[in-house]
Amino acid sequence: MQNEKYVIITGGELANKGAQSMTFIVVDEISKRFPDCTPVLFPARTITEKDHIEDYKFKIVKYPTRKERLKLYLRANDTPVNGVRVADILRNAVLWIDISGYILGSTFGIYAVQTFLTRLILAKHWDIPMYIMPQSFGPLSFTNKRWPALNLLLKKYLKHPRIIYAREVQSQLFMEEKYKLKNIKKSYDMVLINKGVNLENIYCNEVTMDIPHVSERSVAIIPNSKNKTKINEEKFLRIYRDIVSWLLANGKTVYLLYHATEDYEICQKIKDFYLDNDNVIKVENELSCFEYDEVISSFDYIVASRYHSIVHAYRKGTPAVVLGWANKYAELMDAFEQRRYQFEVSDALDSAALIEALSEMEQKYKQNSEKILQRLDEIQSENLYEELELKNG
Repeated sequence: MQNEKYVIITGGELANKGAQSMTFIVVDEISKRFPDCTPVLFPARTITEKDHIEDYKFKIVKYPTRKERLKLYLRANDTPVNGVRVADILRNAVLWIDISGYILGSTFGIYAVQTFLTRLILAKHWDIPMYIMPQSFGPLSFTNKRWPALNLLLKKYLKHPRIIYAREVQSQLFMEEKYKLKNIKKSYDMVLINKGVNLENIYCNEVTMDIPHVSERSVAIIPNSKNKTKINEEKFLRIYRDIVSWLLANGKTVYLLYHATEDYEICQKIKDFYLDNDNVIKVENELSCFEYDEVISSFDYIVASRYHSIVHAYRKGTPAVVLGWANKYAELMDAFEQRRYQFEVSDALDSAALIEALSEMEQKYKQNSEKILQRLDEIQSENLYEELELKNG
């Protein structure tokens, strides 16, 4: 371990398909650009047996606990876990890349902000060059008594990353105004600008894809369980029922896909309305981000609430009717001239307006696909990985 050079990845994980995509993309880029470095993922969620970490070429190490972080802030050795000291990884790290997507905001609570801050502090104290890959920021409004101190620490340590990439203009302006940052740039989502991943850089062995068969004239519905915090669940399910019924009446086959493990239950609840209808198909197996990337191009269009499910769809030229709840959805759809098909998730959400948009999409999905692919060519000309520089590199 002493002779190895590490690139640390934080904010990634394996269960949520958006986070999985970002993890695999950055591992692939590291492997191509810095082949003598070992990628190390400190996962954002607890790893379970279901994640099959033995399948991957990169290292996956548990992020240190609060007690262990206190030692690491002082550049002291932590207690080994499964024979691995985080201090040894930090000591030999030449780059730190954060791919959180969205963590620095009030939405996820003060603990999430604190977790993000610990990454900044560790990178600074161990003198590791850090890059914050494209993500959303703000708002930050807490009444917690710890917030004033955390805010001061953020102001100090946000200056450490060489570049902070904001995924939206609104996020960039927020960070510039609140923290007077000079190291922030606007960039598109890292999954969106990616043109492909070499699976040999990800998996130890050859992987067989299990791609669901999709009938012609099909539409996928990809819900988001987090929408329950924005709208009454009973009403939201009723809206999905209205959507599915309209699609069926217009000759569509409907597929229910879950883009994150926690969305399986809501897919089942939608299917429960149509247990005797073979034209409403719930995909049972949990697709990898690569399998999802392949299957999504088979649909005429999708009705989606997961941000990265839309990003994957746009990468394949598949249009989307979107039920979202944050500015990131609006700016993404503006980039592809698709804002007409975006709806804010709230108790004011109206089925009639959604059906009207679906009717328009049904007529124009081929033209929308062409528009998306044309815009994608322009967006993918950006390559932010050219900016990465290693420690002492």
